[in-house]
Order: sequence, then C-alpha cells, then structure tokens
Amino acid sequence: MNFLKFRFFSCSSMTAIALGFFPLFGYSEEIPCPIPKQANDILKCVQIKHPEVLSENVSNEVSERLARQGAAWKNPDISLESLRGKNLGSTLVSTEVRISQTIEVSGKRSARQSIGEALGDGFKAESLSKLEEVTLNGIKSLYRLTQLKDEIAKAEESIQRFKTIKNQYQQRPKLNPEQELTSGLIQLAVSEFEIKLNRLETEKKTILADLSSSTTLTAATLEKNLPPVKTNWPETPKIDGAIQSSSILKSKAQVNLTEGEWKEARAQAWPEFTVSLIGTDNIDGSLQYQTYGAGISMPFPLFQRNEGEKSLKASQYSKALKVHLRNIEKQQSDLKNLIQLYEASVKNLKNTPSNQSVETKHKKAESLFSKGLIAGPLIIETHRQLLEYTQSRNEEELKALEALWTLYILNGTFLNQTL
Repeated sequence: MNFLKFRFFSCSSMTAIALGFFPLFGYSEEIPCPIPKQANDILKCVQIKHPEVLSENVSNEVSERLARQGAAWKNPDISLESLRGKNLGSTLVSTEVRISQTIEVSGKRSARQSIGEALGDGFKAESLSKLEEVTLNGIKSLYRLTQLKDEIAKAEESIQRFKTIKNQYQQRPKLNPEQELTSGLIQLAVSEFEIKLNRLETEKKTILADLSSSTTLTAATLEKNLPPVKTNWPETPKIDGAIQSSSILKSKAQVNLTEGEWKEARAQAWPEFTVSLIGTDNIDGSLQYQTYGAGISMPFPLFQRNEGEKSLKASQYSKALKVHLRNIEKQQSDLKNLIQLYEASVKNLKNTPSNQSVETKHKKAESLFSKGLIAGPLIIETHRQLLEYTQSRNEEELKALEALWTLYILNGTFLNQTL
C-alpha cells in the first residue's frame, strides 16, 4: 500500500509570516511645531521635531502592546494531513484535521507578562533619555547663540577700532620708533581678532545648521527668537522624593526584565500541556466514514529541569539589582555635586562686574588713548581682555545652565520648565 502525505502550515506559523508582510503603521505620528514667538517655542520644537525623539503617546502605546503580548495565550496550531494510497485495487484516502492548544502552567504567562512590562518600561526610559539629551543640548545651543551674538559684536568692534588706529598712524608723514612698533602691533591685533571672529562665525553657523536640521526652522527664525541674556537665576531646585532620571528608570527596567526572565526560567522547569481536538475523514473504496477524538501530550521532565538556565538568570538578576543600586548611589552623589556646582557658578556670576561696568571702563580706556595718555599696546590689551572676559563669563553661564537643567532632569520636571 502506497501513501502520499501532505502537511500544511500551522496557524501560528502563518501568523508570524503575515505579521512580517503587514507591519504596523501607527507610529508615523507627526506633531507640528508651534509657530515660534519666543525661545520657549524653539525649545518645544526641538523636543518635538528631533528625529530620535518619540512622542509620549507612541512610547506609551508601544509599552502597552509589549505588556499585552507578554500576557497573551500562545496561538493555537491547526494542522491538516492527507494520506492517499491503494489496497487491492481500492482507493484509500485519510484526511485528518487537528487543532492543538498549549496550556501553560506554573506561572509562565505571568513571567512573560513581567518581561513584556519590563521591555515596555525600558523602551519608555530610552525615549526619555533621548528627550533629556535633546532638551539639554537645545538649551545650551540657544543660549550659546545669544552669547555668540555679543562676542561677535565685540570682536567686530575691536577690529574696526584697530583699523581706525592703524589708518591714523598711516596718515602721519613720519612715525617715531615707538609709533612704528605700535603700528605693527595693531596690524597683528587685526589679524588675531579676524581669526577669532572667523571661529565665532563658524561656531554660530554650525549651531544654526544643527538646529535648523532638527527643527525645520530657518536660521532667520531661530535668530529672531533667541533667549535673552541670563541675569536672574532661580533658587537651587529641590529634589522631592526619588530621582526620576531616565538612567534610574532604565536600570530599574533592567532589574524587572532579568527578574521576569528568572521567573520564566523557573517556570520552564515544569511541563506544559498540549490539548488537541482531532477529526478524520476516511474513504475506503466505496465506503466513507468519519472519526473524532481528543488528545493530550506533555513532556516528561526526567533528565533535566532547566537548572542551568535558572542559575544563569538568577545571576543576571543579582547583577542587574547591584547595578541599579549603584546607579542610585551615583545619581545621588551627582545630585550633590550639581547643587554645589550650580550655586558656585551663580555666585561667581553675581560677583563679576556687570556688562555696563565693563563697557564704561572700556570707553574710558578709549578716551585716554585718544588723548595720548596711554600707549597703543595697552589699548590692544584692553580689547583682548574685554573679549576674553566675555568668553570666560559665558562659559561660566553655560556651566550654570547645564547644572540647573540637569537638576530639573533628575527631578523629572524639565518638561515643565521655561527658559
């Protein structure tokens, strides 16, 4: 008796293939930027439009789907088998349909749900991490553009002043040795400040290009809505309760993930049942009849009970827990350092001379030089110190801003703050 046998795809296999050809399209959410009217609108646009930042709705949806997937039952299997042959001239056909469902016990679904929830929490923490990074870089870029505007103006003013002095010397019929030396130093100062100006202009163009690409706003729109010079500094932010940074949330999600995997490894030591409903259609020559039945199968844990994987997952959980606790300690230490850094930087900024005071002294030096009371090298040094002082003050301001907004991030309130 000869038989031909055909086996078809099970339902679970077909589901996997179908999902490969029908991806989800629910994540192409496009949120428009607000029409920029101030610097806070630019910052909001940076947070919304950056290509590496997902919206809160998308992050929550992905997280929920991962949790639901973990808690779901396994898909049933549907199989169809057909046997055909001949016996003493009679045609024999036997067709069997089998529907099988796996019944999980000992907490396997619960473990998978824990894993799904942990993966979702990790995904949200990763999205929050990118949002924190984009926000902090955006704030520093916007304030740096404000600073560059002042630094470029001072560099251009110095170059123009040096050229005016140089022309005055060139118009004289004859120069004494000191005047010739001063004229040469002025020419060197012009070259020096032109190099500095070029560097400042390049930095400005780079920042504008980066912001334009991530916000789709023009450079003119960005320059029109820059934050003002920071003069009023808020009190040191107080951290109420646990630190809420993405770093803490990511390490906590890793703890939950490894704990879920450990639970799953323990659950895998116990067998799972497969219940089947079976129906067959039989043809034997002119005779046709059907049979029905049910079956149950389960592996017998005779030789091993997943001891190796249980040991591995237990050690990974222990490691993740230690890393999480160490991360909390580090973040608390960083918090203290940031508070000290912010308060020290604000104190330094408050103790520095105001721009108006510095500008008054600068004008006085210009007046004394015009009257011939101070030499040319001194006026060059005055302009050099003015620009260097402005840049040093700006660096301290950026340090204070970064510390302030990092404190907001650790407190989990950075999205509620304004420039």
